[in-house]
Amino acid sequence: MKNYFITGACGFIGFNLSLRLLKNKNINIIAIDNLSRFGSSKNYNTLKKYKNFHFYKVDVSNLKKLEKIFQVHKPDILCHLAAQVAVTLSYSDPINDFNTNALGSLNLLFLAHKYNKNCYCLYSSTNKVYGNKNFTNPVNIKTLSDPYTPYGVSKHIGDLYFKEFSSKEFNLRTCVLKQSCIYGPNQFGIEDQGWLIWFLYKNIFNKKLNIYGNGKQIRDLLYIDDLIDLYLILIKKKVVGSYPVGGGIKNSLSLNEAIELIENLTNHKYQEINYSNKRSGDQDFFVSDNNWAKYKGINWFPKISPSEGLKKMLYWIEGNKKLLSKIYDKKL
Repeated sequence: MKNYFITGACGFIGFNLSLRLLKNKNINIIAIDNLSRFGSSKNYNTLKKYKNFHFYKVDVSNLKKLEKIFQVHKPDILCHLAAQVAVTLSYSDPINDFNTNALGSLNLLFLAHKYNKNCYCLYSSTNKVYGNKNFTNPVNIKTLSDPYTPYGVSKHIGDLYFKEFSSKEFNLRTCVLKQSCIYGPNQFGIEDQGWLIWFLYKNIFNKKLNIYGNGKQIRDLLYIDDLIDLYLILIKKKVVGSYPVGGGIKNSLSLNEAIELIENLTNHKYQEINYSNKRSGDQDFFVSDNNWAKYKGINWFPKISPSEGLKKMLYWIEGNKKLLSKIYDKKL
């Protein structure tokens, strides 16, 4: 039996990864989550039905509690997906942001090295580590990080720790993915994070949509199933390094184009769209260059277009509309 240690297992990406892995009865999921994220309790209630799902309500900043779990399970694979993910919250509470993103990463690497030096360690990082350099071309593996928000800084520290633990002094096999906009079913997005599904909710539930900036900001979109496919390939091949990943130029669009696409798919205009000043930390352009995968001999590329992905999200929302309406009533 392989033991997969997944932090943030009840969050959006962790939940989808766990669901995929739990289909294999030869895999144990050692799930860590503090259940603080919006929608995580619902995801937990789905996952706990699986016999090979073992859950611990623990924060990644708590080294003592984490060590007790590592002592028992000695994981073969670490997928570190837990994070404080909102730029705005990193400004209002930078201590919590640091403890979760930076200290949490160090705790996990320290314990992985202590209890199983053969543990493969995968880290879900962010495009915010690149800062806002007025990009006009997709970022690639040669693009240097230059974080400038507390969130970008704390995630970058995590990146550096994962890189350091792959050095000869520690000799762990580690991989960092600097991810762009990930979207898909089972995502309980909020205004600060998960913007695409937030846009969908605003349209479907007939609420006013706020846009910060002129709406011309460009993002590439990567559907969740495509990301999980990549995770599983990297884990199988034990790929080491640090890489940008997203939908790429073919799956990029502006916020205004996303609004138009959503209105066309739902056949429903937004009640109101309000444009205001751009938020601090928001990038004008970010698209990932995924060609590194080809150069590494990895047969992976995004398969799901934004149009197809949004249709899948709409199908999921319609099937959970009553629940989502209840959950989002006050937030929207």
